[in-house]
Amino acid sequence: MTNYRTTLEWRGQKCETLADILAPGLACVFVGLNPSPVSVAAGHYLQGTLGKQFWRLLDTYNILPRPLNGAFPDELLLANGFGFTDLAKCPSPRAHSLTKEDIEIGRAELCAKIGRYRPRIVCSVYRMTLDVLTGRVHKDQVGLLEETIGETLLFAAPFPYKRAEVVATHMASLKRLIDEARN
Repeated sequence: MTNYRTTLEWRGQKCETLADILAPGLACVFVGLNPSPVSVAAGHYLQGTLGKQFWRLLDTYNILPRPLNGAFPDELLLANGFGFTDLAKCPSPRAHSLTKEDIEIGRAELCAKIGRYRPRIVCSVYRMTLDVLTGRVHKDQVGLLEETIGETLLFAAPFPYKRAEVVATHMASLKRLIDEARN
């Protein structure tokens, strides 16, 4: 069983956080805002209530298989052509805890990671990440965006508070994009 807990320097201070799960040429990299303290304590991404719902969505739409024997979903990412990182690496219980400087530094680092690893798709778990990356607000917009970063497509997950039919439509679209990226 892998544990992704690590200590990194963030804005000149050491902080306990989660290591990126990245490799060159992945089909899709999922991006959160920043790790929650619950996730850092567990050593795995998206371990809060909403995060676990996101993992279930990926399983429900046959994007990521359900982990077996007590494993965590993030342990299956690389083997299935996926990765995970955050906009900011410093953990906090709520997104509004991120400072303007956290967001600016995080944006620069995330853009550099996308440029370095060149995933086919970046899927934002929470819309704010794409707002920061593109420099514009995508109010209520989900699914594939018009903007790209280089050749990397940007996708806003229909999460967390969207109607079931919206979720079904856009998760099916994400599945198709991922299947195309794998071929």
